[in-house]
Amino acid sequence: MVEISYDDEFEELRCIGRGNFGAAFLVKHRNPPTDIDETYFIAKKIVLGQLSRKEQQQALLEAQLLKDLNHVNIVSYRCSFVDKDVLIIIMEFCEMGDLAYHVKKKRCKEENFSETEIMNWFV
Repeated sequence: MVEISYDDEFEELRCIGRGNFGAAFLVKHRNPPTDIDETYFIAKKIVLGQLSRKEQQQALLEAQLLKDLNHVNIVSYRCSFVDKDVLIIIMEFCEMGDLAYHVKKKRCKEENFSETEIMNWFV
């Protein structure tokens, strides 16, 4: 059995964010499967070596939880890799931005979300 690596499967286009333990990259398939409509994805890379054993377990659990979740308002999990002590979670790319982006945008404008907007996300 041939195991496909992250570098074989995806091309990193640019870094879109950094955190304490890793970074998020905009990526695309090197050879896209015919059954996938999406062109771009997010690769969340978490450096496991910088984490305690408990934090490593939590990071791996996050990947498993994302894999098990299926909801229109939750970013979709695609696959994950562990490569050179880095956990890489491939997720759907939200072209219009994630919730944090929209919260920050509203805050800058000193606006609030309407009750209807919030209810639509949860229902």
